[in-house]
Amino acid sequence: MSLRRAPTGRWEVRWREGGRRYGRTFDVRADAVAFRLEIRRRQQLGGFVTPELDVTLAEFVGEWWELHVVPNLAPHTQVGYARLLTKHLLPELGGTRFRALTPRVLNRWRAEKLRRGVGEPTVRKSLAVLQSSSAWQWRRSAWMPTPSTRSASRRSSRVVPLIRFRRS
Repeated sequence: MSLRRAPTGRWEVRWREGGRRYGRTFDVRADAVAFRLEIRRRQQLGGFVTPELDVTLAEFVGEWWELHVVPNLAPHTQVGYARLLTKHLLPELGGTRFRALTPRVLNRWRAEKLRRGVGEPTVRKSLAVLQSSSAWQWRRSAWMPTPSTRSASRRSSRVVPLIRFRRS
C-alpha cells in the first residue's frame, strides 16, 4: 500500500485487494492518510463482507435463477445451465460460502474435474455459468472470483458492407 503525491498535486493511495490493484486520489493529504489507515484496518480484519456475500453458492444461485434466468434466458439455455449446475457445480461447491469462492478454490475444483475425466468444454461451460451468475453482475461485489479460462474461439467481427457506394 502506498501514499504519494501525484504529478497533478493530488494525493494518491494505491493498494492491492483480491489480486487486483486499486487507487484513489484526494485533494487533502489528511484525507488520503485517513483512507489509507481505513484500508489497512479493513485488510487486517479480513475485509468487509456484505450480507449478500455471506450466503452459500446454492442459496445465491436459487435467487439468481428466479430473478435473472427465468425471465431473461431462453428455455434451451435454462436447460443447459440447470444441467451444469446440478451435475457439476452445486454438488461440490453448493455449500461453499460465496465469498470463499476464490480463484484458488475454483482452480482446484477445475483441476479435480479434469483429473476425474470431465471434458475441458464442460468444465469451461460450468465456470462460465458460475461467472454469469456471480454477485459482481448484480453489483454486490467488486471482485470477480472465477479464474481465467480459455474462451472459445470467435468468428471475426469484421464488418462487410452489403452495398459499396461509388464516388462520382
